[in-house]
Amino acid sequence: MCHQWLVAANCGADQETYARVRQEYPGTGQWFLQKNRFRSWFDPNFCSTPLLWMNGIPGAGKTILASLVIEEAQKLQDVHIAFFYCRYQDNDKSTFLRVARGILSQLLLQDDGLLSYLYNKMSTSGQVTLSKETVAKELLEIALKAFEKLYIVIDGIDECEKDERHKIVSLFEKTWESLPQGDADQLRCLFVSQDDNIARKDFEKMPSLKVTESDTQRDIVTYVTAKSLRIKTKFDLTADRQLLIQDQIIKSADGMFLFAHLMTSYLLDQTSVAELENELSPEKIPQGSTRLEDMYLIDKHCVDLGSGEAALALLCLGYLVFEGFDVEYDELDISERVPSGYYGFLDYAYAYWSRHVDAYLRVHDTNESTLREVSESAEVFMDMYWTQPQTKTVVPKSFFARWELLKDNRNFDELVVAGYLAQRQLVALKTHATDAQAPKLCNMLTKVRECLENVVSPANATEKLRLMYGKDIFRCPKVHCVRFYSGFSTAQEREDHVLKHERSFFCSFPGCAMAILGCATLKELHKHETDFHGTFDFDDDEAEYPDLPPRTVSYDCTQCDAKFTRNFNLKNHMRSRHQAAESRPTYVCTTCGKSFGKKGDCDRHETTTHSRAKSFVCGGELKDGTPWGCRREFNRGDILKRHWTSAIGKVCMLPKQQEEEAEAASSNASARTSTVSTPNT
Repeated sequence: MCHQWLVAANCGADQETYARVRQEYPGTGQWFLQKNRFRSWFDPNFCSTPLLWMNGIPGAGKTILASLVIEEAQKLQDVHIAFFYCRYQDNDKSTFLRVARGILSQLLLQDDGLLSYLYNKMSTSGQVTLSKETVAKELLEIALKAFEKLYIVIDGIDECEKDERHKIVSLFEKTWESLPQGDADQLRCLFVSQDDNIARKDFEKMPSLKVTESDTQRDIVTYVTAKSLRIKTKFDLTADRQLLIQDQIIKSADGMFLFAHLMTSYLLDQTSVAELENELSPEKIPQGSTRLEDMYLIDKHCVDLGSGEAALALLCLGYLVFEGFDVEYDELDISERVPSGYYGFLDYAYAYWSRHVDAYLRVHDTNESTLREVSESAEVFMDMYWTQPQTKTVVPKSFFARWELLKDNRNFDELVVAGYLAQRQLVALKTHATDAQAPKLCNMLTKVRECLENVVSPANATEKLRLMYGKDIFRCPKVHCVRFYSGFSTAQEREDHVLKHERSFFCSFPGCAMAILGCATLKELHKHETDFHGTFDFDDDEAEYPDLPPRTVSYDCTQCDAKFTRNFNLKNHMRSRHQAAESRPTYVCTTCGKSFGKKGDCDRHETTTHSRAKSFVCGGELKDGTPWGCRREFNRGDILKRHWTSAIGKVCMLPKQQEEEAEAASSNASARTSTVSTPNT
């Protein structure tokens, strides 16, 4: 359940991909492992540079080197490793929150002690997934300090936005700085990025290791030699011509491994010797630091980001106004269109039409005809689906300003609101409803899905229908949920899943039904754990969201006419009025032995009368005045002891234990010295 809450990126798949690349060319990157600065960082027994920034020019093969470091670290004994590969414009791999999720998910698999702490946080967070940076920061700081030797590798950190990159680097820096001086090498961090002025500011406090052209030359020669032999074989070239091509690519690569890879792959894609020779002409091959992708994406206009996003926006908008989506038309028969795969693109178009419009507007060029086409398609789309939402929506100024390029649209104001609501659905927030998109659009999705569930159900579906719509047709209505697209095999599974979105406060006691079903509010969770488990730490944060209006419930006494709104009051009434005195439970003070008829009275007596009932605090001061512990207060001593047995509590207790061990060792040494020095009489 904790891993589902983290929703972490699959870092292991990335590592396997880059490891396979290296396996094709044995020996790749071995030179890096011999670098003195790297060895001083990597040595598990002695480390002079716990934080290290590896940098180089774009395309130098830094990611492949990072995968090699990870693989070597995984071979070390008594060393734990966690890593993350950042990716530009990939929301799952370019933010502090995603990096934190990825690292936490890996550390959770390596230390069972973190599980209980993370589970408690998840249970009381009120979040279906970990979506608060403050919570992620707290969890990550604790997890990083829970290991005796931990290596962290973060590749491509320059592909994150400036603010996100700063959050990532500063958290690891501050965590390392907070470690005791004797444990300075407990945490090792390797950050991998391009060397530019912007990134340099974030890494100014740590030593750097630059990957130069001379470093990568041997790997590039090995790689290009193998590829050029394939070119020779495909086009039946002479050995001399193959060597000329090999030298030409190596010289043009200028230390960029990526250039060598893209250029050789491009040449292998040619279909004739004439085409090959044309692409190898001096005016065709990029020289110096010119990137090969410029030739593809800019010079040849093979791919244009703006036109690509515009095409996807037009595809989604145009698709959603097909006549098969006009569910308000009485004669429309959705089931007739299902067998043809008519609705196979619906989930994606519904979820991402606004994101593609927004992405196009971000990179809009001077092509006014494309802008008009997008505007016209959006106008038709709004005519078909717009109705005023029940609640007023305030659109952020930045979003509104970006969409002002469409200000000539007849439905501009409505379009901006609909676009913002559609994008807001992609984020797991508690503050907006499932139908936050234009109401007619939501209604259309609901009706089409209801029909699909009947036609493509497991009992009726053919293999062709399953291929077009998937085998799990019962899908979650929450757009931000992965089950919006993949779904479940039965309606009951879907309903059980949806409850988790609505009831996102989970009981922390294993085996309890509420640990699976959850509660609607934190207050309800407090009451449940108090009533059914007898204890709860009320020092946690209050719920952030308003509770639902309470239902009016009457609890009637079966022996008189008394009525109560709470079952607790009814029980007290039954005990005090209708239960024989000898059969009533008694509660005895554990200090003085005084008896009470109510547990609350006994607890109040112990709290106010006996000093031992004061709050229990994790922490204190060492003899040198240094504070220890997390200073967290607990209502009961047994809860404090349970805290100290957890992975987090062990970290709190460590300074105190070290002091006691040092005193014991000193005392033993003194005793031995006294025994040796005292003469026999």
